[in-house]
Amino acid sequence: MPKPKPDRKGAGTLSTATEIRGARMHNLQGIDCSIPRGRLTVITGVSGSGKSTLAFDVLYAEGQRRFVECLSAYARQFLERLERPEAEAIGHIQPPIALKQMGAVRNARSTMGSITELSDHLRLLYVHAGKAFCPDCGQAAVRTEMADAIKAVRAYPADARLAIVAPFAEQPRAKDLELLLKQGFGRVLTRKGLVEIEDVPRRATIRGLVIDRVIAGRTRRQRLAEDLQTAWKIGAGQCLIYPLEPGAAERPLREGLACGACGRKLSRPSLGLFSWNSPLGACPTCQGFGRVITLDREKVVPDPRRNLRNDAVVPFSVPSARAWYRRMLKAAREGDVPTDVPFGKLPSAQQDWVIKGDDDFPGVEGFFAKLERKRYKMHVRIFISRFRGYVTCPDCGGSRLKPEALAMKVDGINISEFHALPVDEVIARLDRFTKREKVAKSVKLLLTNILGRLDYLADVGVGYLALGRAARTLSGGETQRVRLAAALGSSLTDTLYILDEPTVGLHATDSMRMLTVMHQLTNMGNTVVVVEHDPGIISGADHLIVLGPGGGSEGGRKIYEGDPRPFLAENPLFFIASPEGSSEDAARAQLLHEQRQRRRELRGVPKTARRRSLKNPWSAEAVTTWLKEKAPVTRGPAGPLLPGPSLRLSGVRAQNLDIPEIDLPLGRIVAITGISGSGKSTLLEGVIYRNWLRASGQPVEDVGEARAITGFEHITEVHLVGQSFLGRSSRSNPISFVQAYPEIRKLLATSIGARHHGLAPGAFSFNTPGGRCETCRGVGTQTLEMYFLPDVQVTCEACNGRRFRREVLEVTWREKNIADILEMTVDESTRFFRKEPKIVERLGPLREVGLGYITLGQSTATLSGGEVQRLRLASFLAKSHRRERHLFLFDEPTTGLHARDIEKLLKALRSLIAHGHSVLVVEHHLDLIRAADWVVDLGPGAGPEGGRVVYEGRAHTLLAHPHSLTATALREHLERTM
Repeated sequence: MPKPKPDRKGAGTLSTATEIRGARMHNLQGIDCSIPRGRLTVITGVSGSGKSTLAFDVLYAEGQRRFVECLSAYARQFLERLERPEAEAIGHIQPPIALKQMGAVRNARSTMGSITELSDHLRLLYVHAGKAFCPDCGQAAVRTEMADAIKAVRAYPADARLAIVAPFAEQPRAKDLELLLKQGFGRVLTRKGLVEIEDVPRRATIRGLVIDRVIAGRTRRQRLAEDLQTAWKIGAGQCLIYPLEPGAAERPLREGLACGACGRKLSRPSLGLFSWNSPLGACPTCQGFGRVITLDREKVVPDPRRNLRNDAVVPFSVPSARAWYRRMLKAAREGDVPTDVPFGKLPSAQQDWVIKGDDDFPGVEGFFAKLERKRYKMHVRIFISRFRGYVTCPDCGGSRLKPEALAMKVDGINISEFHALPVDEVIARLDRFTKREKVAKSVKLLLTNILGRLDYLADVGVGYLALGRAARTLSGGETQRVRLAAALGSSLTDTLYILDEPTVGLHATDSMRMLTVMHQLTNMGNTVVVVEHDPGIISGADHLIVLGPGGGSEGGRKIYEGDPRPFLAENPLFFIASPEGSSEDAARAQLLHEQRQRRRELRGVPKTARRRSLKNPWSAEAVTTWLKEKAPVTRGPAGPLLPGPSLRLSGVRAQNLDIPEIDLPLGRIVAITGISGSGKSTLLEGVIYRNWLRASGQPVEDVGEARAITGFEHITEVHLVGQSFLGRSSRSNPISFVQAYPEIRKLLATSIGARHHGLAPGAFSFNTPGGRCETCRGVGTQTLEMYFLPDVQVTCEACNGRRFRREVLEVTWREKNIADILEMTVDESTRFFRKEPKIVERLGPLREVGLGYITLGQSTATLSGGEVQRLRLASFLAKSHRRERHLFLFDEPTTGLHARDIEKLLKALRSLIAHGHSVLVVEHHLDLIRAADWVVDLGPGAGPEGGRVVYEGRAHTLLAHPHSLTATALREHLERTM
């Protein structure tokens, strides 16, 4: 075996490469490629060209399969099993870790600390280095072990005579004393001293049972230990050292951890005590969620402009509650509560009366209390949930933990307060704690591990986030970086990391930090493979693999492999999207024109504006200094607002947003940009979308605060298109999204063969019984379960993989049956159905977004991330011919898209605008920002240092803005392409 050679970056990895030969998974056309070990390799190409297939379905699947095969048969049955990839050979592969794109985290218990495992480490720190304080009086607790108790006895003078007493919690009865006497105990302690049990006066106050009498310096250690243990057992953890000579002070000894002042017994700290996911530590009131469910007044009275007579109280407006409505009006008349005044203008006392009621009228709360008795009915539970909301838990104050857990402190704060601190402040605090406190060696190792993981979080630019920040509130870019920091913190070596679009949700400034982090992984001896489109990441890679030339059946071929720099030099247009979405020949002419225009634009930009920028937007200190000394944040030179209606938001105060006023033109493409964590997704979803839902009367939680929003009257409907992979089912297909499948089924049902067999349109669907093959239930394959081996997928023998019954397959239209039609591409089927305008019209949006190469019956589960994004957009385009005016909110629509795909995306967005709709997009892709009609740049920093409007105006004037990080990145992007 060859001797390992050191990596050029210092890592000791083998100087070999992972060799892939003849890969034919999905649309891959038998490609051969090499992945250098200990290097950063980028796989790129247009959407659907086979990038994810090569990275995950071939490389990761084979590495994971080989790792699982190394385990026992018992362990293999609990692990994910991936099918063997279709390839001639795959050699020299390392154990893989895949960081795939994930939808938004919905688990309310998941936090940034739990994702990075820092919460587990902090719990260990509090168990081993925490100082206990009493939850009742706040005084320091004292831990007393057997050695401490013996030491306390020895502290008395050597010839001191002492009694070891077990205190009684309550006055013992006569029969209790008789039982103690039978057990061999002879004395008790009263207020007057030691008394024989047989001589205890009838009304005497007994303080405790005398276990033994000892001499402090002469009694053997073993005897003392037995006496103290017996006293603690009988006294429920309490023991009293009572001197027999007058003048000496008695001393209480409490076993274990107890308050030194009030004597409250505290439980021994454990890992579960500091976890809100454990019954040992979770607050019993909120069960560790930090919030409790209560009646939401804003849902009960969503429109305060209505009065009580005009159904201001929505729960009383349903037919089944009209009796309560009449009861409320009667009680209001008797109590002089006006019923014709808007609810919002009623005094607060009268508003409280409507909600809480009194002796005559139980109020809305009484109404729901009565409904709680019928929760066993489904419709009642649904009705109740419509008017419920969340408030901070009154017992734990949102900390999620029991008082006993909060009583333990490290560096003067409890674990909940630690979770509330930003990462940067946690690092500084633990650094000071490590230098100031004398801790055990094991605790020092733990602190070193914690600080190392925290440093990685700071390195990827999320130092402004708190460890207790709910994972579901993180933006896409923040989630990606947190997960990558967690991978770095694991300190693995000689591992294959496969990343899927790690720059999703990242500003151009953030992307360079991500590149640095990926190189840190390779410096540790790991191999990093990235599916990516970002030119900055590609130019910084060690190895490049380009797939294409198109998507679907037109892709799956290797166009280039090797050093990325020669490819970038020879193909300057490969990563540039034309703002108008033109063809490549036209794009070249357009590029020359734009280069001249950029030179003219940049001549007008002051040199100070080109150089002046915020170097470290993740540092609160740097941002504060920059704001005060160099660039106070103001609205940029926006010029006049675009003509037409607009959406105006005033007094926005959600998360880190602090926007006095902002105008978003309707009927245009508006891009919201800024570094990750600046508040873009909060503005899009938390403020605009959730306020629209509330204004529409729909139940919604966590609505972003805004003093006023005007412009909703110009909108019929609002659609939020996020980054989640909706509809990726093995039974769903592209033509279902654009409603073309029902038209095709109707057409086949009108044929002579269908009428002969009595087949309705539903018979041509593989999702419903009647026409599908019942052997495989319309899937086309059958799963054979293998004990201790991966399940095997085989083609269905009954239908030969065609999904339908024989009678259905005999029905044809223009010599094609339903199975043949579903195997056609969108482009082929458009020509095939050219005389059927309804079908052609429904298929049009798929071609419009550049999905003409996919087959009609292709499972959406096999589509790439970029294809899913465009398929979702096509579904909206299919509905956009109505006369209604819709507002589309897109969160990172360029996810998974190549520059050529972005050109098609821009065409589709322009199509929505042409139909009278409006588009609001959170985006970092510089070409899409340049093509937008209006740009809003948030910042200047992240977290508490962001959330303000740095620039608001037309895209072409953004270049001259001296204080915008986006302007700086855009100028550099334009200069690189000149």
